[in-house]
Amino acid sequence: MIYLGLAILFNVIMNFAMKYSETHDCNRYGVTVFNYAAGIAVSYAFMKDRTVAFSDGEGTFTVLFAVVNAFFFLTCLLVLQQSIKKNGAPLTATFNRMGVLIPTVISAVMFAEIPTGIQISGIVISLFAIVYMNGGGKEKGGVSVYLILAFATGGCVDTISKFFSVYGSPENQERFIFYTFVAALIMSTGVCIYKDRHITKKDIAVGIIVGIPNELAALLLLKAAGMLPAYLVYPCYSAGVIFAVNIVNMIVFREFLSKREYIATGIIAIALILINM
Repeated sequence: MIYLGLAILFNVIMNFAMKYSETHDCNRYGVTVFNYAAGIAVSYAFMKDRTVAFSDGEGTFTVLFAVVNAFFFLTCLLVLQQSIKKNGAPLTATFNRMGVLIPTVISAVMFAEIPTGIQISGIVISLFAIVYMNGGGKEKGGVSVYLILAFATGGCVDTISKFFSVYGSPENQERFIFYTFVAALIMSTGVCIYKDRHITKKDIAVGIIVGIPNELAALLLLKAAGMLPAYLVYPCYSAGVIFAVNIVNMIVFREFLSKREYIATGIIAIALILINM
């Protein structure tokens, strides 16, 4: 259970490190580059077999999947940064975690993993929450394009992980994460050179602070899933991140959502628990 608690903690740290980056005029592209550089170092340190070269078809498959995963990883991170700036950390984290709807639907279609009645009710409830949030009238509320993108890109990352768990080798799981961060570093460096190559010491420091918990959250979640039932790990992780981010945001930053947004966030957290049961 400690792995699960630490995974939630590191995800929260990552969210608020990105919040700091977006509210203190950091170069988000430079932060992204050093996020992945730090992630590579952490990933390599935790690899049991540190042989990163490959000479077989399974290794090639892992690398190719990792490249696709890296594209969505990078896209998702850039979207989260922008969404945190526009919508705040709580709503961004909520919609990002709700992306699990996408692999749930794809698994039903491609792998005949038909949702149970409880899971279907969770999907319906989550859709109701989005409609409810958009019906705020004069209240602050509504789903912005960045929240939709946070949902979509988060779902794409979860979907790639699902595909690798089905088609990939369990022995290559740590290499898959390592290759993902390497490919994402290459891609993000290209984006940084194109968009804004001026990187300060603050950008480097914030990037490292984002990257270490980013990698540790992914790694610890995998370890938790290996020791505890998936039906316990994933709903607790999703709901735990949502509630922890909201609590920290209220206590530390004194930032509050509208009443409608709080209600919708709570409904989505309940829906995520049902979807993962």
